[in-house]
This record gives sequence, C-alpha cells and structure tokens, in this order.
Amino acid sequence: MPTISRTEVAHLARLARLAVTDSELDVFADQLDVI
Repeated sequence: MPTISRTEVAHLARLARLAVTDSELDVFADQLDVI
C-alpha cells in the first residue's frame, strides 16, 4: 500500500487553499496515511 508523501499533502493543501507549515505537512501525512 503506497504511503502519502509530504509533496502530495502539500498539493492537497494548495488545492484546498490551506496554509500549512512544514511540521504540519509531516503530521498530516502521517494522519492521512492511517486512513
């Protein structure tokens, strides 16, 4: 099962017009990988 990368999270955040920090990218990537 592929994992979600920081780049993909950044892309999703950009599409949703969310401002996220580098540390948030790591947290969100880990959280989305569990789903």
